[in-house]
Amino acid sequence: MSSVVLLIVLGALLMVALMLQGAFKNVYEEVQLLAVVDGDTLLVSNKHYPEGVQVHLIGIDAPELASETGDRDQYYARNAADFVRTKLRNSNKVFLEFDRERYNHRDQLLAYVYATKNGSSLKSLNAEMIQKGYARAVSQDPNVRYDKHFRKLENEARRRRLGIWRKG
Repeated sequence: MSSVVLLIVLGALLMVALMLQGAFKNVYEEVQLLAVVDGDTLLVSNKHYPEGVQVHLIGIDAPELASETGDRDQYYARNAADFVRTKLRNSNKVFLEFDRERYNHRDQLLAYVYATKNGSSLKSLNAEMIQKGYARAVSQDPNVRYDKHFRKLENEARRRRLGIWRKG
């Protein structure tokens, strides 16, 4: 009897250790898109957030719309927001992947956002925004799972002078 209890305790400890080391990555949570706030912020809902919650895309910074800054739209802000609207409107399913911290100081969920169409493989919206020059890569410690990848994508977009990198 005591060996069964010991095995259960050891199994639980192993699971906790693996979780702390990030072994259970890529757990996706399906959501319904309610609105695109701007190029790096969405309003979504699901069973956990039936009233809706804002999601900020981890690892990117897209230009701000005037409604966010109270000023004029930043360069390429409309393009970035329109790209997100089109991309997610044409998707069948939208998923969130979380990193270490789930909320920022504005109580927005922090997530990597993925979209799929007709059973295709998941595509990272965060990565695509950077790759096509709609956003810059930003490190948001402790949520740094894809930092190196995002930096590579930004360097390539800069080199090719895509999107926000056209100017200057």
